[in-house]
Amino acid sequence: MTRRLPPLKALRAFEVAGRHSSFSKAAEELSLTPGAVYRQVVLLEDYFQIKLFDRLHREIRLTAESRAFLAEITDALDRIADASGRLSERSRKTPLHIATTLTFATCWLTPRFRRMIEAIGESECRLSSELVLKPNAFTIHDVDVLIHSGHDRWPEFENHMLMQSRFVPVCSPDYLERNGPFRNPSDLSRCMFLRSSIMLDVWTNWERSNGLTGQHRGGYQDFACSILAYQAASAGLGVTLGHVDFIGAELKAGRLVKAVDEIHETDYFYYFACRPGATANPVIAALRDWIMAETKRGNPD
Repeated sequence: MTRRLPPLKALRAFEVAGRHSSFSKAAEELSLTPGAVYRQVVLLEDYFQIKLFDRLHREIRLTAESRAFLAEITDALDRIADASGRLSERSRKTPLHIATTLTFATCWLTPRFRRMIEAIGESECRLSSELVLKPNAFTIHDVDVLIHSGHDRWPEFENHMLMQSRFVPVCSPDYLERNGPFRNPSDLSRCMFLRSSIMLDVWTNWERSNGLTGQHRGGYQDFACSILAYQAASAGLGVTLGHVDFIGAELKAGRLVKAVDEIHETDYFYYFACRPGATANPVIAALRDWIMAETKRGNPD
């Protein structure tokens, strides 16, 4: 029997746009431009000779006819994705692909890598830290698990909170000897601050909460990520905010010391994220269980 199907690319664009009620958000998920998504939807409307969306000033809304159609299409695509996933797992030749930040990979995951391998029963894993950590990494880069930091969960994926991001000012022992002692954060006003450029809001909030806004005279040096700021601090360049769960080895080895003891709590959290239903795969489920237990366990021995 020959199936009469609409253009599948256009069908997928409609489903994502309908799910988000937004061409822009659909474009982000599909790694297209909003205009490209719009053109695919128009193509589908021409195919069916029916309007699928009401275009309002700053939003789109499904029509009564297309709302029921969307529910069926979403269900069909979900079943195709599930069937594809099961087939892929049966024929999987490539290692489990984990993506995360460079700092998390270097400071937290790598020291525990042997334990992780043993816990999940896999001899190989692919660890990426150079990817842009957005939801479309699952499809664009074929990521299985994404460990990301931020204020919010990604509602369209399965998420598990791992840890709150808490920070403490740290520096090298030599820097502390030359410039300290520091009794409280306000004493750090004359120090060079070594900042991660992707965590500038954490620095802003820390300075504000410690009365340093407009009072800091020591200058700033910004780095692409926290791990570079940690290395600069251990080399004696200044003070950085060390993630409490990432700097244990540096403190234990004496490469870093606490400049002051006050811990700064934030509304940033690390999350374990995967596709909906992915934890039906026992390897991904084992990784989830292990990493959640390990984050509660604290710093490695």
